[in-house]
Amino acid sequence: MFLFQHNDPFIVTVVHAPEHQTTVLDLFLGSAALTALAVLLGMLLGALFGFVLVQWHRRRPEHDRLPPVSPLVAPRPPTAPTQ
Repeated sequence: MFLFQHNDPFIVTVVHAPEHQTTVLDLFLGSAALTALAVLLGMLLGALFGFVLVQWHRRRPEHDRLPPVSPLVAPRPPTAPTQ
């Protein structure tokens, strides 16, 4: 019977209870911060994309633009392309 017992000592580590508990308010504030970050990032990327799009359209030649579709804006007469 003594042949099957271990002679090594057992090492016991005492684990204390966590001091900080996650509350519903912590969860709500974390999700609100993450949502605000996503909205802010979306607005910044949208503004950057809009700026690049406007600059790209300003640099294109005039004859490549489509005529206005608004009934309040008179269409410009077509111009001959310059070569």
